[in-house]
Amino acid sequence: MNPASTLNTDFFENRRLGADDEDMFPREHFAALVTDAIRSGTARYLVNDLRGVLNYLSAAEEHNSEGRDLSFVKQSFSRTELRVASQLPSNLVVSYLVYRYRFNHYPRNRVLTEFPLLLAIEPTSVCNIRCTMCFQMDPLLSKDRSQMGFMSFDLYRRIIDEGARYDLNAVVLASRGEPTLNKNIAPMIRYAKDAGTLDVKMNTNVTRLTPDLSRQILDSNLDTLVFSVDAAVKEDFERIRIGANFDQIVEKILTFNEIRRKEFPDSRTRTRISMVLVDDSQDTIRAAQFWSGMVDEFAYRRAIPRLQIYSQPQRPETRPCSLLWERLYVWWDGTAAPCDEDYLSHLGLGKIGDVDIKDLWLGEKMQSYRSLHLQGEKNKLDPCSRCPGF
Repeated sequence: MNPASTLNTDFFENRRLGADDEDMFPREHFAALVTDAIRSGTARYLVNDLRGVLNYLSAAEEHNSEGRDLSFVKQSFSRTELRVASQLPSNLVVSYLVYRYRFNHYPRNRVLTEFPLLLAIEPTSVCNIRCTMCFQMDPLLSKDRSQMGFMSFDLYRRIIDEGARYDLNAVVLASRGEPTLNKNIAPMIRYAKDAGTLDVKMNTNVTRLTPDLSRQILDSNLDTLVFSVDAAVKEDFERIRIGANFDQIVEKILTFNEIRRKEFPDSRTRTRISMVLVDDSQDTIRAAQFWSGMVDEFAYRRAIPRLQIYSQPQRPETRPCSLLWERLYVWWDGTAAPCDEDYLSHLGLGKIGDVDIKDLWLGEKMQSYRSLHLQGEKNKLDPCSRCPGF
């Protein structure tokens, strides 16, 4: 097994790109677009952000980090970020590069924006399987009917519409449940894309990925589809993902690929295996080899102590958590939370609908959490005191 270098890493191996693909990235063209934006003095971008993008473009470093590996100081764009930019219309390239620069630079340097850089939206808190490391194994969540439900499209529309007013660039459809159980999941993806969201990602356990849903997802223009699969060995997979059938998962991913190849040959949707390491039996090398022909990207990370985090021992880390400057989580019922490690919402901020997202993001509670983290006193917050941070 090759354990990840830190508890939390956004490194992954990009299977779609070959070793000699650097020339496919028109860095000089990107730089010219950014330079034009600086010269035009457009109010949409901060000059310092544009200069930061130019610095990233001028760096020759090749890497596959999407931005939050704490052992890696990112000073250039990843290969995937450059590939995505190369596939966008010219009028969206600068916006995308600025978003990716800010996503990396702002949270690390505690720069606060007027609206979250990313919204993690929970289509449902319900899940059809039980994974050994997951929130759903805690009956305080899964057996509490008041915490189980599906986000209405009306609430989702309100969230996306507010985000669009502040040029929200990124949405992740995931969290405590399985997103594909929400019957509106494909329209949700489409609505976010039509509202101008540059980067929409969805995580799935694959169990409900039918051919029809695959077509709907591809037609919705989803940017990244993450398959949560933790092994290349049937016994290991089914021991970890209780209730899922490994052979069926493989078949569903193969079917998705065939539909994409035949019916959506120009699709920009990229697929990724995300493997969580929970014990020493999982072989990342074997998994990477097994899945290499079935997905565009392969990633793995060691499991973070999420399950029953409220009874975990306190941790000594005092480093501020970057999530407080990066994103908000919105549960199915509109409850906003700073982090899904806090899956029982001990640090809940309020409900969307009663309060706007911006007001919660800049509100008294969130600011107090940031202040405690900055002062090295995050252990006054529970469960921050039991989490290694991001």
